[in-house]
Amino acid sequence: MTCPQANENSQGSTDFGRLPERKPASGITVLIIGAGVGGLLACLECWRQGHDVRIVERSASRMQSGDGFTIGSSALRAFRNWPEMEDEEDRIAMNMWVSWHKINGEKISGPGPFELHAGNVKDDTVKPPKVHRHSRPKFHKMLSKQVERTGTTIEYGKRVKSYFENIQTNKAGIILDDGNIIEADVVIAADGVGSKSSQVTMGHEIRARPTGYSIYRAAFPVELALSDPVVAERFQVLENGKFVAEMWMG
Repeated sequence: MTCPQANENSQGSTDFGRLPERKPASGITVLIIGAGVGGLLACLECWRQGHDVRIVERSASRMQSGDGFTIGSSALRAFRNWPEMEDEEDRIAMNMWVSWHKINGEKISGPGPFELHAGNVKDDTVKPPKVHRHSRPKFHKMLSKQVERTGTTIEYGKRVKSYFENIQTNKAGIILDDGNIIEADVVIAADGVGSKSSQVTMGHEIRARPTGYSIYRAAFPVELALSDPVVAERFQVLENGKFVAEMWMG
């Protein structure tokens, strides 16, 4: 649950870092299932709105696995109210340059900044929407640290057996594998693939099913990659200090 110290005068608190000004207590309890990127962001915004937040996660500890992902301008706007996190997000982002290739290796364009372009806008003074590439483990760690600064504790090792709604009490909640029941005014299912929440929201279980396609991705230390002279020659650092990522399509 949210610590009382975080509710009082959170602005500029030395114990929790530079937190945004929190709205007065709403009296609304929010239960979030899943401490991934979505669950943690939901937790932070619910806290900022003055809600009493509780977050549970089935993993035994903080998740440190994952590859990279890209976030655009709409997602980046979520950080405007979190000054310390906004600074850190910009610092840890991988602002690489990109070159685009056909599947046979023929270059289409680039290298150039990895950014979006605003449709048919031809005004060069209009800045393109920001796009940031992130390492998921680093991004997740940033969010976890900010959640900790609010005084909200992530309860690990809580596996959900089922969700429910109680019309009589106007509450919703979850039943854990150990039989314990947790209720709240609002329940946010951020537990991804395999979530049991569809039993309540859709009336039946939604199971993941195979598409017939597969994808293989691997990440390894850059030092290991650059020890190969062929790779080192192809992926040299540009004069402006930027690294180049190649995108092959076909």
